[in-house]
Amino acid sequence: RAAADVLSMLPSECQEDVIYRVATLGPVSSEALDDLEVMMTSGTPMQKKGTPSQRGGTSEAAAIMNNVRKDMEQRIMKALTKRDKIISQTIEEEMFIFDNLIELDDKNMGALLRGIDTELLVVALKGANEMLKAKMLGCMSQRAAQSIVDEMEERGPMRLADVVEAQKKVVAEARRLAEQGTIMLGAGGDDFV
Repeated sequence: RAAADVLSMLPSECQEDVIYRVATLGPVSSEALDDLEVMMTSGTPMQKKGTPSQRGGTSEAAAIMNNVRKDMEQRIMKALTKRDKIISQTIEEEMFIFDNLIELDDKNMGALLRGIDTELLVVALKGANEMLKAKMLGCMSQRAAQSIVDEMEERGPMRLADVVEAQKKVVAEARRLAEQGTIMLGAGGDDFV
């Protein structure tokens, strides 16, 4: 959130460049980070060895973009696409996460859920926030929703890695359906042509 606030304070002509640089930033040694911190606080660099630490990358760029205003996001993504289509696509894919599915209207949510295997949905919903879980279950028949709730309760605790993997598969299916034109992933206020 802080990074998005800082980005919004920069001149608009610099914003795309900053996001591109964040997305393409490689590993930074912890020594360099320590030196920077010491220089900023005391003015004298510290001599210390360290292992590389990953800073930046498309995931971090996507996290920043998820917190900017919609108009700013669209402008920056358009400029990024002109500069580097692969980086732009990667950031866009990482911006859409499982929790964003709550933005789907009931019709699109229903279309998505029809294409998801019940077993996969049980695991994915195990880690979902309550509002999203309620919305998804509300777009099913009472019997199907109750069956999923019962299965989730019977399963007990699940490994977080399994839940995350299931959620990624649901998001991948949502993207596939969106590319086919079966569903629309944008929020209701977005314009589509």
